[in-house]
Amino acid sequence: MKITPPNLPAQQEEAIALEEALSLACAYEEAVEGYAFTGGNAAQQELSKAEVRMCRFARCCFSGARFENAWLQDAVLEGCDLSGAVFTDATLRRVCFRGCKLSGANFSGAFLEDVRFEGSVAQGAVFSEASFKNVLFEQSDLSGAGFGAIRKNSRFRLEGCCLERADFLHTSLAGQDLTACSIGGASFSGAQELRGAKVTMLQACELARLLGVIIE
Repeated sequence: MKITPPNLPAQQEEAIALEEALSLACAYEEAVEGYAFTGGNAAQQELSKAEVRMCRFARCCFSGARFENAWLQDAVLEGCDLSGAVFTDATLRRVCFRGCKLSGANFSGAFLEDVRFEGSVAQGAVFSEASFKNVLFEQSDLSGAGFGAIRKNSRFRLEGCCLERADFLHTSLAGQDLTACSIGGASFSGAQELRGAKVTMLQACELARLLGVIIE
C-alpha cells in the first residue's frame, strides 16, 4: 500500500504564533496555510470546521482541542500532544502523525486518506465508523483503541503495533499481517473478521480461545 506524503512548500512562514494564527483563521473563516509552528499551545481550543493546509507542527499542544468537521490537508505533526482531541467527521488528507500523543483522541466518522501514524501513542483512541483510504499505523501503541465498524472497502495497514484490548467488532482484517503486532485481549465479533489475516501460531491459539474454539 502506497502512502502519498504531505505536500509541503520548500519554505514556510515561522513568524506567527500558533495561537494567533488559529484565532485569526477562526475569526475571518480563513485557512491556516503554509506555516511552520513550534511549541504552540491550542489545548481545549474550539477548531470545528477549521481548515489547515501545508503546515508543519512540532511539539505543539492540541490536547482536548475540537476539530469536528475540520479539514486537514498536507500536514505533518511531530511530537505533538493531541490527547483527547476530537476529530469526529473531520477530513484528513496527506497527514503524518510522527511521535505524537493521541491517547483518547476521537476520529469516529472521520475520512482519512493517505494518513500515517508513526511511532505514536494512541491508547484508547476511537476510530469507529471511520473511512480509511491508504492509512498506515506503524510502530504505534493502539492498546484499547476502538476500530469498530470501520467503513466497508477501507484500506489500512497495522504494522508492528500494540493492539492489546483493541476493539475490531464488525471490522474486517482481511489482508492484514498481524505477526509483528501484539493482539492479546483484542475483541472480535467472530471468525469472519479474521478471515484472510496473517498471524503467528501463538496468536492463532490466542484467537482460537477468544472465539471459543477448543484446542487439544
